[in-house]
Amino acid sequence: MSNQIFNLVDKVDSSLAPFYHKKIPSLPKNISELIVKYGPYLILFGIASYLLSLLNLMEIRSFGYRVFSPFISTARLGFPFFVTFVISALNTIVLIFALPGLFSRKLKSWKLLYFSVLLSLLQVITFRNILAPFISAFISFYFLYQIKPFYR
Repeated sequence: MSNQIFNLVDKVDSSLAPFYHKKIPSLPKNISELIVKYGPYLILFGIASYLLSLLNLMEIRSFGYRVFSPFISTARLGFPFFVTFVISALNTIVLIFALPGLFSRKLKSWKLLYFSVLLSLLQVITFRNILAPFISAFISFYFLYQIKPFYR
């Protein structure tokens, strides 16, 4: 499964890399270094936010008064809710796996971040929002390509 994920990332990366490397100005090196240095801490904050969102989506209240039932929630809130829940859970898992390698600057973790952006794009598209997900993905990919040289 992980080879399929990395193959997908490599395919998308090879098609987008020329655009992000040649057509768009680069960040100053010191800014990129700051992102690489402090980015994993922001990812850690993002993981905590995702976990809190998942708990909220699962309708867990204090002391567990409500039990999660995706079928009841899906019937009430619709299919986009269920897709959001599943993709958020997957995204959280991907970020958790990426975090240790981000601190040690491994390319494998950079690829997991890339996959996380693709998952987020898919998640937002489920709500039939056309422009916002592509703007968000454009900005996310820009920063990912700026820090890629720091990961080996």
